[in-house]
Amino acid sequence: MHSQQKLSWVKDALGERLVHPGWHAEGVPHGFFGRAFDAKAPDGNWKSRFPVPMYMLEQVHGDAIADGSNPAYQKADAWIIDSADSQQANALYGIITADCTPVLVRCSKSKVLGAAHCGWRSALANLLEKLLQAMKEKGAEARTMELAIGPAAQTCCYEVGDEVIYKVLENCPEAEKHGILHTRKGKTYCEISRLIKYQAIRFGLDEAQVAQTDSCTICDESFFSYRRENVQAGRQLTFLGSLLHEK
Repeated sequence: MHSQQKLSWVKDALGERLVHPGWHAEGVPHGFFGRAFDAKAPDGNWKSRFPVPMYMLEQVHGDAIADGSNPAYQKADAWIIDSADSQQANALYGIITADCTPVLVRCSKSKVLGAAHCGWRSALANLLEKLLQAMKEKGAEARTMELAIGPAAQTCCYEVGDEVIYKVLENCPEAEKHGILHTRKGKTYCEISRLIKYQAIRFGLDEAQVAQTDSCTICDESFFSYRRENVQAGRQLTFLGSLLHEK
């Protein structure tokens, strides 16, 4: 069995963030920020730190996918970007989270990119697999795709009720075996990040194509958390895109 890749921290002109080591080495602009700034405001001053436009979504916890060819602010929970298209290149595409799971996808062959905001509702609506299928229809191949799964609520802290438990088991009957659900002291905890990984492998990716972090946004105060901070919680930015000088 292949070993799982880990995201790592870097600090450069864009700021301190988690990155996929391979993508970072290739110069692919991307990352998962922590509390460096609050990205809750879609048109906030934080955008000025980036050298090219940063496009955002109105996230609605659904399964809609926005196309980078039409980056106008729209209701969706995922981006699909063709970085080989000059109209979509030299731009960045972002999502925001505060316990939900941020996911970035890259196909090294086709240069098709994806980003998804996977709360439990979106994850259980199979948003990731719908995004991977949409990327495949644009020329991406499962064997040349790579996923980066960012910091999110994990089973150490994320307690869930019957509705989530039942829907997780419908999506993945062996959820406990895969560590997606964990019961202790009469309570059940969930890790959507593990469900995302399971769905990626179900789609046809290998475990070695998935990079993750062990950081839990609820108990690690390096990140914003709605569960911990409630309405006062900020939002961390996850982004992906291309620059004209990208290798």
